[in-house]
Amino acid sequence: MIGDIIPFDPYFVVFGFISAFSFVYSFYGIKQPVIFGQEININGDDKKETEKYSRSGLKDAQAEYYLERLINVMKTDKPYLDRDLSINDLAVITGIPRHHITQVLNERHGRNFFTFINEYRVKEVISRFGDPANNNFTILAIAYDSGFNSKTTFNSIFKSLTGLTPSEYRETSTGIRE
Repeated sequence: MIGDIIPFDPYFVVFGFISAFSFVYSFYGIKQPVIFGQEININGDDKKETEKYSRSGLKDAQAEYYLERLINVMKTDKPYLDRDLSINDLAVITGIPRHHITQVLNERHGRNFFTFINEYRVKEVISRFGDPANNNFTILAIAYDSGFNSKTTFNSIFKSLTGLTPSEYRETSTGIRE
């Protein structure tokens, strides 16, 4: 019936529209620099925009204070022992706005939130390996008690930070085999 009204096959029309849409969508997708890891040049000149937080309003002195506060809270209160610790929880504990925690950790400490927290957890595991009272506990029990949620995450983060697996580290540092 439609074939009588349209002098050509409607399937070719649909195919043509799909082809044109795919081409245009792909063309604009490829032109997006973020997809291929290129930095966006906002000013149109040769200077690259490297200040991610350029409009933040956080002053240098305030950022240093926040970083010092974060580190002090981590050392004294040990909030990283909580397996469910989130950046919002840390913001409440420290009184530092969530977005400022992210900025300070990225700019001043060179780490993201999860790396920051997991480094403290690994240090906790290492200190517990050195305590003879923990010799009868498994590595996994110590890891869970130090705030880790998963064996896989614990093993990969521990090895990336120390260069050894947890069992290798425990064996070389204490002589205990598991």
